Amino acid sequence: MTTRTRPRALLASALSLALVALTAGGAAAQDGTAKVRVLHASPDAPAVDIYLDGMEVLSDVPFGVISDYLEVPAGDHQVQVVAAGTMPADGTVIDATVGFAADTMTTVAATNALALIEAQVIADAPAPVADAVQVRVGHLSADTPAVDIAPDGGEEIVQGLAYPTVTDYLTIPEGQLDVELRAHG
Repeated sequence: MTTRTRPRALLASALSLALVALTAGGAAAQDGTAKVRVLHASPDAPAVDIYLDGMEVLSDVPFGVISDYLEVPAGDHQVQVVAAGTMPADGTVIDATVGFAADTMTTVAATNALALIEAQVIADAPAPVADAVQVRVGHLSADTPAVDIAPDGGEEIVQGLAYPTVTDYLTIPEGQLDVELRAHG
């Protein structure tokens, strides 16, 4: 098996897109709805429109963009992803039924190359604390080997993160944190 690797800059941007810091503003809905956001992480896919139960909810979403949370009624929903400017009847890139439980938060990420595109459904469950943020990292680059993540010049805080794994939440002090992505080991 041959593994292709991308230049370090592309790897850094792909992984950093999945770096999510959550604070108190990210609390789950408490009224029988769910909060859902979408991440376009398929590097060779065009910009996309996203439909929920046949209605367009996001348009012209380019690679690398994560939406704000959208509130949706709890339950099963048809999620369709199409090339921007087209309709689901013209052909979908992703067509899946996804269930969202009440009072939850979920990230749905379109990952992998377009020919092998797949949806990763990631449960978000932050528990914010005062004077800190919660950070998690997702490895969403299908053709990139496992990585270690460390503060710039420091010891690894995440080791052997492989596609399509998402870490647990790490609680860190508020402020800027420069990180290094290193080949695992």
